[in-house]
Amino acid sequence: MDLFNKIKDKELNSTFIELCNEEKYYPAKDTITEIAKLFKDKDGNFVEQFQTNGFDQRLWELLLFAVFDSEKFEIKQEHSVPDFEIVKNGATIFVEATTSNIQVGDPTSDELIKIIKSKELDEKRIEAFDKLKSLYVEKIGSALFSKISKNYQELEWVKNNPILLAISPIHDDFARQNSDSLLITYLYGYKFESQEDTLGNLVKVDYIEKNIFEKCSKVEIPALFNSDESKYISGILFFNDLSVEKFNRIGFINGSQENIIIWRTCDLYDPENSKPKEIFYDLRDDTLNEDWKQGVSIFHNPNALHQIDVKLFEGFRQVWFKDGKLDGIMPEVFPFNSITLSDTLG
Repeated sequence: MDLFNKIKDKELNSTFIELCNEEKYYPAKDTITEIAKLFKDKDGNFVEQFQTNGFDQRLWELLLFAVFDSEKFEIKQEHSVPDFEIVKNGATIFVEATTSNIQVGDPTSDELIKIIKSKELDEKRIEAFDKLKSLYVEKIGSALFSKISKNYQELEWVKNNPILLAISPIHDDFARQNSDSLLITYLYGYKFESQEDTLGNLVKVDYIEKNIFEKCSKVEIPALFNSDESKYISGILFFNDLSVEKFNRIGFINGSQENIIIWRTCDLYDPENSKPKEIFYDLRDDTLNEDWKQGVSIFHNPNALHQIDVKLFEGFRQVWFKDGKLDGIMPEVFPFNSITLSDTLG
């Protein structure tokens, strides 16, 4: 599949054009080209959508393919839906990819973000931030429920197997950079507040039940994993760094780096503190030794009919809720968000 042979008579996506033309993105272009050689276009429109109005969504599928392939899953490409059938250690999991998207008529995220960053009165900034958080939950919830309503569990080849919904939030800049605390609250029905000592060390985490969320339209929605409709969904795969920059970093690390320099800022998990620690580094130093799964989380549904063996995703960040508290597995290095700057030398 040749993703960079430009189609004619269509308006091309601006990021796709940058990817084609900007020298600083050569590592990303090389990496995407290699992935596409293995990727099967099951619907026959992948190239067109990648180049036009479906760029982000198709990029998400390529990234997921790279994640599964690099982690030694067998990726079967026999069925058009769900997006992926992956097999490891004799276990089969079906994965459907989705993104949260902004729609015409939605509250303007850019305006809300502008208020938050402004010198407006605290009340106005707090109100704008609350609206932004409500929009985040609404958009995530809408994207996930639209996939749940497809009833993939009724497909003959899917029956009695775990289903993962893979989501990346792309509806605004806040969503792309926000950590997953709001997502966790929406999934499990609990928000959590951390307590620190005078030195900033984490002392304990309090869990506060929150099972109902209000959409901007005032419609109430329940926490996802507490809803009966979600019992066929074994978990949620989450990643908030869906960008050309992820592919650029991996390509750079793997050797496509002539005349290119890349810097990255991350908020990293800190086991000793309630707040992440920020780092800034030059990829030529390879500070984080990044791979495809870095930054990817698996949230297990405690009420799912078909549970996923945690061993299948060894090395991933994995989260579950048991006995009234959050638990899981955290990699030694885990970025909650990431900002990347790429440029050419000279």
